[in-house]
Amino acid sequence: MDHRDISPEIAEIAKNYSSPALPSWVLRAQEILQQLQQRLQEFLESLFYVRKFGSSSSSSMSTLIQYALYIAGLIALIAILYLLFKRVKERKQDFAATTRGAAAVEKILDSAGYRAEALRLAEKSEFKGASRAAYLCFLQQMHEKGVAAFAPAKTNYEYRYLLSAYPHLKDEFMKLASIVEEVWFGNKQAEFNDYENCLAIVDQARFELEKIEKEKAMDVERREA
Repeated sequence: MDHRDISPEIAEIAKNYSSPALPSWVLRAQEILQQLQQRLQEFLESLFYVRKFGSSSSSSMSTLIQYALYIAGLIALIAILYLLFKRVKERKQDFAATTRGAAAVEKILDSAGYRAEALRLAEKSEFKGASRAAYLCFLQQMHEKGVAAFAPAKTNYEYRYLLSAYPHLKDEFMKLASIVEEVWFGNKQAEFNDYENCLAIVDQARFELEKIEKEKAMDVERREA
């Protein structure tokens, strides 16, 4: 079969067609990408190869890089787990701050009555109820000293706000509320240590409330003098 060269005809036809020129920004982008590709290739070659006066250490270098990636991944995993744990803890604290700890109170007692109730329940190893009774004792102590009126419908957040003027008492209250919320609404099994810690906080709060009461009395005397 005779094969004829038709390239001149094709060239003649091609003269009648013209493709639009690419915008300048496209050309510039292509140039930048080519430069980045070249620099990346040079960087990778510098990691895996010794170009001059060196031994073929690409295998050992690759192993080191793999170990470095494993270590970095492990560190990242630990950081993520820590942040998740911190977030869960914060959410639990927020829940404790907004929960009505004194809601569904069956009977209203004074602080001495709630303290006696806590002791009675503790003797029966009912540390969950004993811890909550200590918490109610704390609330009634504040009510009796005129610091914060007792109301079963009040949330821990509201009590915390009312105690803004008494930072030490506020800290003690939040520690107590955190323990009680954990054993009352959480999954933690109440133990003797929980009840003991609650009672210790109540006793500390009593001394703090007595100091507040004395300071208020002194302020009244100064105003009347």
